[in-house]
Amino acid sequence: MATGMVATVSPRTLPSAPQGCIRTEPVSSPLWTLLLRQLKSQLHLLGFDIAEPLAISWYNDSVPEGVGRSIPIPSAPGGRTLALLVGNNKNLWPHFLKAYNSDPSLQHSEDPLDTYVERCISAATNATGRPARIFWGHQERDGVIGGPSLELQRMASAAGVAFWDESSCLSLHLKYGPWFALRAVVVFDGIEYTGSRPPALQNPLNDSTKAYVRMAVRSARNPSSDNLADMSGKKDLGERRSSGDEHPTREVVRSRWQRWVAVRDAPYPGHIFRYPKLMLEYHYTGNRACLQPNKC
Repeated sequence: MATGMVATVSPRTLPSAPQGCIRTEPVSSPLWTLLLRQLKSQLHLLGFDIAEPLAISWYNDSVPEGVGRSIPIPSAPGGRTLALLVGNNKNLWPHFLKAYNSDPSLQHSEDPLDTYVERCISAATNATGRPARIFWGHQERDGVIGGPSLELQRMASAAGVAFWDESSCLSLHLKYGPWFALRAVVVFDGIEYTGSRPPALQNPLNDSTKAYVRMAVRSARNPSSDNLADMSGKKDLGERRSSGDEHPTREVVRSRWQRWVAVRDAPYPGHIFRYPKLMLEYHYTGNRACLQPNKC
């Protein structure tokens, strides 16, 4: 459950990267294809397999009036300012564990995974030599996951990354299903994105699966409802979701984590990209013992 809130990072103040984060190559504007190629390559090496471009206007135009937040564009050629939506699937976990176990600063940080995410995405962005604004998915507002700020799920839908089922607040990737996290969006002011807008994605779920997902969501939100976590036979944990209309507090999510994993399992039981047990538990509980497998 990745979230969407605002944090602006200038290249001059970007935090340092874990060892091995940076690989540089020349970038020339307006060759945005080269810029994206460089970022995609670097991010993939760090465990971020989702790095998809979009024009900021695609997202801004999709935000209903009074709902969520658009991204201000100081200098937008036709509203097509380049942005890159960054996320991960289960492949992030071994990269993060390797960095955590070799970096004392990560071990002592308040949230090691969020710190790793910030360092790597910031460093990869800084390596392009281009000014950028970074909006982080993990920042919170009043203890609410996501809050009324950027809706990264809506952005993923606008970019053709995933279908957003607003009734369940699940985003469904064509390859990864619900098993991915939206980490950040990187905005390159002054660089125009001229790529074609992808067609709108359709809900891949049939009616019976939609109904089952809705039941799982009700179970997660209401302790008195049927416990679909038990019905599904799953005892693990799900991933933090991106922005949605009704945001659970972090405390609520932690107290019902088995039910929230049932929500993720409901559309595609046994999905090949389902997060491993320790990764699931760490996402919802923050249990640092999960970072040391022999103790979790």
